Amino acid sequence: MKLVTWNIKGVNKIYKQKELQVFLNESKTSIIASLENKVKERNAQKIIDKVTSQWQWHANHNHSDKGRIWVLWDNTTVDFTEIANTDQMIHGYIKSCSSQVEFYFTAVYGWHTVETRKSLWTQLDSIATGVNGPWLIMGDFDRTNGSVVQESEVGEFKDRLSRIGLCEMKTVGREYTWTNGHVYSRIDKALANPAWMTTMAELDVEIQNARCSDHSPLVIDFAEPNWRRPRPFKFMNHLVQHQDFQEAVQRGWNKPALGNSMTKVWIQLKQDKN
Repeated sequence: MKLVTWNIKGVNKIYKQKELQVFLNESKTSIIASLENKVKERNAQKIIDKVTSQWQWHANHNHSDKGRIWVLWDNTTVDFTEIANTDQMIHGYIKSCSSQVEFYFTAVYGWHTVETRKSLWTQLDSIATGVNGPWLIMGDFDRTNGSVVQESEVGEFKDRLSRIGLCEMKTVGREYTWTNGHVYSRIDKALANPAWMTTMAELDVEIQNARCSDHSPLVIDFAEPNWRRPRPFKFMNHLVQHQDFQEAVQRGWNKPALGNSMTKVWIQLKQDKN
């Protein structure tokens, strides 16, 4: 299974429809959140049929005449159940048809100022209270006119993540997700909750070439080899706040370990990790 979010900057133009079709076929994508589509509801089905006629889809046309967010998926490989949608996000649940992978997923296309994005953070905060498993949030956390990021915006973003209990996922590939040729920025992001980081921490987000857009696609590949490779130990600071943290550490540390002093320490640390 492969999951993508991509701000394609409008798909009314035929060359962008063809580019999206080629991308989905070449990348073997199973589900994509297409952002900033600029397509009116009455034209959406016709355009989607040109791109991928057999896929299912949801959009937030009920909040935006031009469908700022579409979620499209191949129902032979993945199932997506919509739970809620607003003017800045579509939230649902993803289940792979060929593996045990399943998680909550929220596709985001934020408004352009700190003030207008406040409702998005309120919505995500509300969703967090009802999520009891891995949760992934991906999309375009947009800003005004592509100007240089201000310190106040960075602080606001980090503060919101801390309040909701989210962290940014590790990325590979390009260093930035958007550019106008003068400013280079990472306004497209993938965020995850503690349950995701403890069960799927080995997954990376690939920032690919932008192709026909000024935004890069963000890609997560759930291919089987990635799940089997050894996972490095990662300690998340938020774990110490869990009610069972002290008990779990004590239980692992008290298990018997054989060998010299350093070997015993290594074994006990490994027991704590497990």
